[in-house]
Amino acid sequence: MKDLSITTTQLTKLIKDVIEHDYTEKVETTTYVSYKKRRGDSIFITHSTNVIRTDKDNTASKLMKAMFGLPNGRTSEAQADKFDAWFFNGYQGKRGTSL
Repeated sequence: MKDLSITTTQLTKLIKDVIEHDYTEKVETTTYVSYKKRRGDSIFITHSTNVIRTDKDNTASKLMKAMFGLPNGRTSEAQADKFDAWFFNGYQGKRGTSL
């Protein structure tokens, strides 16, 4: 797995880019913030910024690939066909997502 790190500056730029691409529906929970353009077109950023997940093959996924390369994380088997995931700052995943 390729080790990635994310800076506050990179995160700020990513969020700005996401909003500029019409991801306007923002939802914040205790564990993550998500931005949604339409059904099946979202990006999820954990508050710890250790995991960023996007729906596959959408604008947010392309923005992430442009900034950080191919996804280096995994989702659970049930979500593998739906989401791309990037792990940052040494995060290795947990039960269903570890590599």
